[in-house]
Amino acid sequence: MIKPKEEFVSITIDLSRLEAPLVQDAFPNIYLIGKEIDLLECLRRTEEKEINFELLIYHGMALGISRVVIERVMKQPFVDYKMLRIDNDEITLLYSSSDKVYDYGLKRLEEISTEKELLILDYIERATKKPVTEEELGEVIDYFERHFRENIEILLVENSILRPFDYRDGRYFISPRMYKDEDKFRLAYEVLEDNGLVGITDFLRDNPGNPQPVVQIHLGADGNIIDILNQAGIIDPMRLNVEGDVKSYLYSSDLLLNRKDKDHFDLVKMTLANFRFGEYYSKIAKLRDLEAFFSSMLDRGYAGKATPIGTDYKNLELAGIVRVRKVNGGRYRFWMLKKDVIEDVLNILKGYIPIKSSISAGNLNDIENIIRTRSMIRPVIDKNAQDTIIKAIRQIQEAIV
Repeated sequence: MIKPKEEFVSITIDLSRLEAPLVQDAFPNIYLIGKEIDLLECLRRTEEKEINFELLIYHGMALGISRVVIERVMKQPFVDYKMLRIDNDEITLLYSSSDKVYDYGLKRLEEISTEKELLILDYIERATKKPVTEEELGEVIDYFERHFRENIEILLVENSILRPFDYRDGRYFISPRMYKDEDKFRLAYEVLEDNGLVGITDFLRDNPGNPQPVVQIHLGADGNIIDILNQAGIIDPMRLNVEGDVKSYLYSSDLLLNRKDKDHFDLVKMTLANFRFGEYYSKIAKLRDLEAFFSSMLDRGYAGKATPIGTDYKNLELAGIVRVRKVNGGRYRFWMLKKDVIEDVLNILKGYIPIKSSISAGNLNDIENIIRTRSMIRPVIDKNAQDTIIKAIRQIQEAIV
């Protein structure tokens, strides 16, 4: 029997975010635990400790978790593991850090995950460190019920949880999370440098969270090459949907490697992407100086006084990062909730791009997490561009083998 370990928690979150029926049916405990972790992260506050039960339900519904599941399935383990104290309708948060949420996820895996679920987590986790053979994946899939077997590999590949490649006489899989390892990222960086492609990664390290069209214009880069780097995991993309207009906001995948969760549950990237939208595309009033804005928020606990704050940042409210309140004259202000997220955003915010969009977009509808964004990328490129980027990706894969 495989013993759960810390690295399994990130993969549990990744799988639960796919929202595919097969995940819920074949990996029901993984799906449940991933949702519990995301919900606890939404509830987590740096300053406030008291909330009411309806707020818990509200955050759960925003994550696609029904009231019945929260009340009948999630509520008790939250109390048993001393994450929440519930007294009638009042809830006290007994944790304030992502590390505590991560530890909770590990305990839940130890408590309710099945052997076959742990086997699939173990396979994917090993693929974050080195390529793993197709035969080994087949052996893991054979533990599942017959009606699941033929679709599990398809699910993992089509959603970029695993990436296949052929090497010599065998087929292997790697995880895009592989590049969140410092040594693997350095190896990929060196190969990209040898192939004249490292400028994209350098730019994103110095200018994180910028929309893909801005990156392409500034670098004169082929968008489909960027998509291949997105899909491979060397770049982390996050899609924002603005009234049907979808753009990816891009990060180098070595961002935040010093954290246990490697990506702060996407909260830092989500926050910066949302504010980058306000910087480039807000319909009424664009943000002018993000660094000054975040510094002010950290110093005073609040920032801003503008109409778009009331419409363009609802995703950050749902994630519990900020609270938006009306002040006067149809204007709104941010009040900081998760101080550590804002601190991390300010720490990674650097670089200035002398490109400003003349486009005024509509209201922001939704932010996709990195897992869902990557699963939707379908690059199609011409042969010359393909030869360059595919050669580089293959060199990286072979070097890792």
